[in-house]
Amino acid sequence: MRIKNNIISAFLNKNFNTLNDSSTNIIFNLIVSTIFLHFLFWLLAIDSVGVLEKIYVYSSRFVEQRWLFYPFYDGGYLEHFQVILLFWNFLLTSYIVIKNKWRGSFGIPIIWFLLLIDDFFALHENVLQKIIISKLETIQFITKIDFVRIDDIAEILFWLFFLVVIILILLSGLLSKTKNIRTFIYINIFFYFLIAIPGIFIDVLQVNLMRFINSNDNFLFLTGLIFNTLEEFGEIFFISISFSYFFKNSSYLAKEKRLKEDNLKIYN
Repeated sequence: MRIKNNIISAFLNKNFNTLNDSSTNIIFNLIVSTIFLHFLFWLLAIDSVGVLEKIYVYSSRFVEQRWLFYPFYDGGYLEHFQVILLFWNFLLTSYIVIKNKWRGSFGIPIIWFLLLIDDFFALHENVLQKIIISKLETIQFITKIDFVRIDDIAEILFWLFFLVVIILILLSGLLSKTKNIRTFIYINIFFYFLIAIPGIFIDVLQVNLMRFINSNDNFLFLTGLIFNTLEEFGEIFFISISFSYFFKNSSYLAKEKRLKEDNLKIYN
C-alpha cells in the first residue's frame, strides 16, 4: 500500500518530492515527453486530411514485421530508438542551457532538434534526391566522374551546407567571453563529429568500396553487412554517449536546484 501511495504521489507531484531523486525526476519527464510525442503523431496518423503522409516518408509503406528488427532497415526499431535519443538530447540540452542561462548556446538544442527532424523525416534523403542530385545531373563534367558517385557528391555538399548552418547558429556562443559556454559548445561539436563518422564517412566508403570489389556474392553480402552494422550501431553508440553526458549534467543541475530549495525551506 505504501509503494502504491508513493507511485500515485510521484505522478501528482511534478518535482518528485516523495522520491527525492533528481535523476528519477528527469527520467520521468523524458518518458512523459516521449509518450506525448507519440500521442501527437498518433493523432496525426488518424487525421483524415493525411498530414502524416505528407511529412513522413514511410507513413504509407507496408512491410513484413521481421524487417523492422534489422538494424540497417530505414524506419526500423533501431532507428526509432535513435530518434528517441536525439529527442532526449534536444530536451536535456535545452534544460542545461536554460537552467545555466547560457544565451550564447541556445543554438545547441536547435541543432539537436534539426538532427532529430532530419533523421525522423529522412529529410536529407529527400533533399538529395529532389534538389541536389537532380541539379548535379545537369552538370556535364560531374556526370563524367567515375571514382565518386553523384549521390556521394550530393551527400557531401548537403552536410557541408549543414556545417555552415551549425557554425552560423553557434557563432555568438563561440565568440562568447564565458568559458563554460564555449566549453559546452566545443563538447557538442565533438559529439556531432563522432556521429558524423559512421553516418557519413563509413556510408560513403562502403558504397564506393563495393563498386570496385570484384568478388562473389557471398563476400559482397558479408562486406555490406559489416559496413551497415558499423554505420548503424556506431551512430547510435555515439548518440548514446552524448545522451549519457547530458543526462549526468542535467541530473547535477536538478540536484543542485533541489538542495537550494531545501536550504531555503530550512532558513524560512
